[in-house]
Amino acid sequence: MLVDEETAPVVRLIFGYALDGHGPNYIRRRLEEEKHPCPTWWNRKRGHRNIHTKWEKKDPENGRYIWDFTVIKEILMNPVYTGAIASQKTEYRFKIGTIRDKKPEDWIIVEGTHEPLVDKKSFAIVQEKLKSRQRPGQSGEINLFAGLIKCGECGKALTIRNTHEKFPKRVFACKTYNAYGKQHCTQHRIEFDTLYSLTLNKIRECAAAALTDSEAVADRLTNTCEAEQKGQREAMERTLAKDEERIEVLEKMVLRLYEDMVAG
Repeated sequence: MLVDEETAPVVRLIFGYALDGHGPNYIRRRLEEEKHPCPTWWNRKRGHRNIHTKWEKKDPENGRYIWDFTVIKEILMNPVYTGAIASQKTEYRFKIGTIRDKKPEDWIIVEGTHEPLVDKKSFAIVQEKLKSRQRPGQSGEINLFAGLIKCGECGKALTIRNTHEKFPKRVFACKTYNAYGKQHCTQHRIEFDTLYSLTLNKIRECAAAALTDSEAVADRLTNTCEAEQKGQREAMERTLAKDEERIEVLEKMVLRLYEDMVAG
């Protein structure tokens, strides 16, 4: 395995940011600002895989500079950059396939197989910093609003997090803003306690209305459900139409290739 002189400086830059105490989200934003193409772009440029990220499809000119959180984290956790090769990183079962990722301590690692980009001491420091950034929730704690709250601007989920205040608060914030920064969405957030109170008051209002006029409430719920189902059906029909158009284009391409092959 040889060092890729074109991309090696970016790998060293990523580890440099991590050694300074920055996490994957911060590193991703810096890579975008400094206009470093993501691995998908490099693979396509070199003819390895003809795949475009969702950001490249949305913005062909600048989408190449937007990195995915998991890619940054995988680079920082991969011992290949210390001159080693890791295998057995996933649990695999015959006829089923990959079941789950294994913990790094369960990987099989062979040291000294190629030239390193990062020394082992720096790599170990980065692993400790990554672990220190993990903040598991309280055991048994249930998020009542999981998967239910969406950003009104980008449509992505609002995820719960703790603020860095003297007295931390739980807040829901836009996932896109947290991950990609203000270039891709604005900061939408609401405190958990505020949302809980608003939701509880609304439930009480609906319960009181149901006790007063149950038939009217039932009719309103029925109408709401029908409207939602109609919207979902229309969205599925649009998706199906696009897929059918794509299949038609692919069939024409295959036919053209077959005709060219027959014609020699």
